[in-house]
Amino acid sequence: MEQFEWMQEKDHNWTDVDMTLLLEALLGSESTYFNTLVVNAKRAYKKVASEVFGDQQRTAESVRGHYECLRKFFSYILNYESITGNGGGDPDVEILDEQIENAQCAGKDVGNLSGTILKKFYGLGWYELFNDSNHQVSYWKEVI
Repeated sequence: MEQFEWMQEKDHNWTDVDMTLLLEALLGSESTYFNTLVVNAKRAYKKVASEVFGDQQRTAESVRGHYECLRKFFSYILNYESITGNGGGDPDVEILDEQIENAQCAGKDVGNLSGTILKKFYGLGWYELFNDSNHQVSYWKEVI
């Protein structure tokens, strides 16, 4: 499994599968943790760490850090899309990198978003989990 270099722990690297499991637990349509996330995020992270990742010994701090990082990338993607739209298709990473650079030149905060990360969000369903209509859009705008 490919891993994000910026999301590695000392002894326990997070895989794409781990991050998908994290997002599905917190944001999925059958999530039992979303309401807790909205009301008491610290408790939600602790519950996910013990109930979802218990056998892998993930800490609440690690769960929080990975979720917050993914959420930040989602905000960068929204900023990117505000200038480019989401036209669909499957452009090459190089084309996405160029579009991201253009968005940054236009004053959009895209942080360290790259075409590779963008494709991963779209391809692994992370974008849909964050953008799911079952969750209040106003919540994301306030949080992000």
